[in-house]
Amino acid sequence: MEFTASISIDACRRRLTSHETRIAAFADTRVVLNRLPDNRTQFAVRRVWTGVQNWFQYPILQVTGMLTPTGSARTTITVYFEVRELGLLLLGLLFLLLLLALSHPQVVSAWVMILALAALLVYETYVLRRVIRDLRA
Repeated sequence: MEFTASISIDACRRRLTSHETRIAAFADTRVVLNRLPDNRTQFAVRRVWTGVQNWFQYPILQVTGMLTPTGSARTTITVYFEVRELGLLLLGLLFLLLLLALSHPQVVSAWVMILALAALLVYETYVLRRVIRDLRA
């Protein structure tokens, strides 16, 4: 996806870094900015679950892209949405639970786990979509 924001590239960088969070019970939002020599900036906004006092990091979803200045107060933003390792594992588990629930409809716990995993993935997607929406505004 590509769009143009009517703010400067520095304001885009500040907006991206303002979304960085560290929450104990949920996934953290990590922002990585890499400035290039031609005043462009590569960025990655990741949703990461951390475990065992930050020894292990499990990325769920991420948004990557490029900020390109097109004048003093306009920035072209290219965005790519990616499903990472833990996100793929959760999607696979969701698929297996769905097969189990469809083959044995009386197993209520499978339906509860399906709803919980689906809600988790929808929430993670919502957080990243909010970052993109904030860049567009």
